[in-house]
Amino acid sequence: MRLFTPLILFLWLSAFTALAQVTVTITDRQSGSPVEGVVVFTQSGNNNPAAAGVTDAQGVLLISTDKYPVQLTTSHLAYEPERLTVHESGSYPVQLATAVLQLEDLVVTGQYEPQSARQSVYRVRTISDDRIRAVGSTRLQDVLNTELNIRFSQDLALGGSNISMQGLSGQNVKILIDGVPMIGRQGTSNEININQININSIERIEIVEGPMSVVYGADALAGVINIITKKPDDGKISGSLRLHEESVGQDYGLSQGIHNQSISVGYAKKKFYSMIDVARNDFDGWRGSAEGREMEWHPKEQYLTSGLIGFRKQDTDIYYRLDYLNEAIYNPGDFSGIEAIDQRYFTNRFMHQLQASTRLNKRLSYTGALSYTDFSRRTQTTTVNRNTGDERLALGPGLQDLTEFIGLTVRGTFQYKISDQLSIQPGYDLNYESGTGGRLKEGVSSIGDYALFASAEYVPNTWLRIRPGLRVVHNTAYEAPPVIPSVNAKIQLTEQQDIRLSYGRGFRAPSIRELYFNFFDASHSIEGNPDLLAELSHSYNLAWSWQWLKAERLSVTSTLSMFYNDVSNIPT
Repeated sequence: MRLFTPLILFLWLSAFTALAQVTVTITDRQSGSPVEGVVVFTQSGNNNPAAAGVTDAQGVLLISTDKYPVQLTTSHLAYEPERLTVHESGSYPVQLATAVLQLEDLVVTGQYEPQSARQSVYRVRTISDDRIRAVGSTRLQDVLNTELNIRFSQDLALGGSNISMQGLSGQNVKILIDGVPMIGRQGTSNEININQININSIERIEIVEGPMSVVYGADALAGVINIITKKPDDGKISGSLRLHEESVGQDYGLSQGIHNQSISVGYAKKKFYSMIDVARNDFDGWRGSAEGREMEWHPKEQYLTSGLIGFRKQDTDIYYRLDYLNEAIYNPGDFSGIEAIDQRYFTNRFMHQLQASTRLNKRLSYTGALSYTDFSRRTQTTTVNRNTGDERLALGPGLQDLTEFIGLTVRGTFQYKISDQLSIQPGYDLNYESGTGGRLKEGVSSIGDYALFASAEYVPNTWLRIRPGLRVVHNTAYEAPPVIPSVNAKIQLTEQQDIRLSYGRGFRAPSIRELYFNFFDASHSIEGNPDLLAELSHSYNLAWSWQWLKAERLSVTSTLSMFYNDVSNIPT
C-alpha cells in the first residue's frame, strides 16, 4: 500500500504534465511589459474555438492540450487580436499591438442577447444619442429622414407624419418603444406618428430592415424601428436641460417659429434607479402661400412626459415606465361670408410598461413585457363670426368626435443556449386592442391577436450563422395565416466583409377602422369590411457589407443591399 499510493500520485502528475505542454507569454509590442487579462482561444481541426484561459499578472498562461496542430487566438479590448499555430509543446512569446479603440454598436432588437451589430444575422442600423443631438432637431422625423430606404409623407391637415420603408407604407412598419408596439390615432395596426415621441428621452434607435413577422407579429413586413429609451448609469446623478429656438422660413418671434424646452433628471444608486423627462414643443405654424386665416402648416403644441423607476441586481432588471403625451393642433379656416370653420385636434396618450429580464442559470434567461396604452383623440369643430368674433361649436355629422383606443400587450421570450453552436428562443405574444368613436361600429370594435413563436440560431463554424423561425397565430377578427416561417443567414467572407440573406413570410393585419368603419350622411357612404383578409408577403433580402476603412476616429463601411417584396390581398 505504501508503494501503491506514491505510484498513483506519480502517474497522475505525469498525465497532467503531458497535457500542460504549451506556455504562452504575452507582452506589449511597444513597451515589452506583460499584458494581464488576455483571453486566449484554442481551435484544433474543425472544432469551434474554445476559451483556454486568461493571462496572469506576468502575462503568462499555461494551456493543456494533447491535440496538434492547435491555433491560438488572443482577445483583449485594448489590443489587436493575434493568431499563431502551435505544432508542438513549448514556450511561445506573443507580442500584441495596441488596438484602435472603436467599440461595436450593441443591439437588442430581435437578438437572443445584446450583441454587436456586425455579429447579428439581421441587418441592424443604429442611430446613437450623439447623432440625434448632432441633428439638432425637435422631431424624430428629421433624424430618420437621412436614412436610406426610409421616406415620409406629411399630413398637414391632421398634423401627422407617415413613414414608409423598403417601398412599403407605414402600415407595414412596426414602431416599438423598448420593444413594445405603439398606438396611434388609427390603433396599433396602422400608421404611427413618430413625431409624438420625446426625442430627448432616446438613447438610440435600432432599424431592422426586412420581414420581422416571426418575432414581432403583424405589420412588420417592411421591418421594425425600435426606439430605446435612456436609463441612468449606476452610481450617478444625470441631468440635461435643453432650449431650442428655430425660425420657419422668414418667420420668427415670440409668436412665430419653433420653441422647444426639455429637462431630464436621472439617479441610480446600488440596486435602484429612476428618471424623469419633461418636454414642451411649440410650433406656431407657417402661413406660406395660404391666404386669409388659413395656414399651410398648422400650429401645434405638445407636452411629453415620462417617468421611470427600476430595480437591478446582478442578472435581474425590472422597471416600470410611464409615457404621457398631450397634443393640440389648430386648423384655422378662412372666412366664407361672415363665418369661418376652425378645427382643433386634442390627443392624450398614456403608455404604461412593466419590463423584466433575468438570467435563470448559465444557459437560460427570460425577458418579459407587459404594456397597457390608453389613447384618445378629440376633434372639435367651431364656427367663428367675422363681425363679432363669437366662436360656437359647429353642428353636423362627424364635426365633433372622440376616438378612443386601448391596447394591451403581454410578451415574453426564453433564451436557451444548448451548446456553443446552438441556441433556441421560444416565446409568446398576446395583443388585445379595442376602439370606440371615430365612426366605428359599436359593440364589435376589438381585435385579439395571440401567437406562439420560436427560432433557433445555429453556428456550425466561425463564418456562418443560420437562424430559422416559425410563428403560429390566432386572430379573433380576421383569418390570419396559421403559420409564419422565416430564415436568416449571415456569411462572414473576411474580417471586413459579410453577406446577409433572408426570406420571410410576412402579414399585415387589417386595422379596426378598416374592419368596422361606419359613416353615412348626405355626402358619404363608407363602411368597413369585416371580411378583409390579412395582407401576405414573400420577402427576400440580400445585403453585402464591406468595412474598408477603420481608423481611430473614422470608420467607413459600404453596403450593397437588394430586396424584393411580393404582397397579396392588398385592399382596393
